[in-house]
Amino acid sequence: MKKSLKRIYNFVSLNTFQRFIKIFFPILAILMIFLSYQTASSSFYAGAIRTIHAIGGKAHISAPQNAFPTTWGGGISNWVSSVDSSNGKLTWIQSGWMFSVNWASKPIEYVEWCIDCSGQSPIYKMNDKWSNQYVYQEWGTTVQYEVNQEYAGDWCGYIKDRQLQACYLIYNGNPVTIEAFSEVHDSDLNPLNTYFSDVNYKDINGQWMLFDNNIALMQNAPYRIAYVYPFSFHTYRSSTVFLSIVNK
Repeated sequence: MKKSLKRIYNFVSLNTFQRFIKIFFPILAILMIFLSYQTASSSFYAGAIRTIHAIGGKAHISAPQNAFPTTWGGGISNWVSSVDSSNGKLTWIQSGWMFSVNWASKPIEYVEWCIDCSGQSPIYKMNDKWSNQYVYQEWGTTVQYEVNQEYAGDWCGYIKDRQLQACYLIYNGNPVTIEAFSEVHDSDLNPLNTYFSDVNYKDINGQWMLFDNNIALMQNAPYRIAYVYPFSFHTYRSSTVFLSIVNK
């Protein structure tokens, strides 16, 4: 009798445990995804930085062959930028493409700038429409993006292989950093697969110079950068866990 009760108890316990597993694990999986999304950093970066007294930057930036299967939160952007913090105010202008399934079916080309971004009253603007229309980069194509100081203090961002521009009076001096980055917004669950090529900075004499071995690499986990030449590299999402690093 005791053995029979024990067998019944074991059967009930096993059956209860199996039902618990079937119910609990899907809830746990959903909870983990939710927490990963909620606690994620606002942005994750992978790219190259050239610290130099420059007056321009440009890069050819690819779009993947096909749309991403899923995009969480704010999506991704890929850009070239000039950054100035010489007067104690973080100021930048960037040009590139951005994508999220929440916005459009194809990458949107844009120019964006911010004055005194780290201050209490930053001035920010994005131009992602020309003649009230979005300009798209087609999947599987490569487009040149550029930021350039045209006049004293007047900077322009170019899209569509320099066919369209947006200009702003944002600098009194020259930036010292040119960046070519992929930026993943809101969640590290977003995919990334972007190729940068012919990445240049413009020196104070107006000469375009390819990125050289003096670059620093930015890699925020789980996103990485791989390159053979400093002016041509691939940013991607790695399945391997690693620490966020800056390589110089």
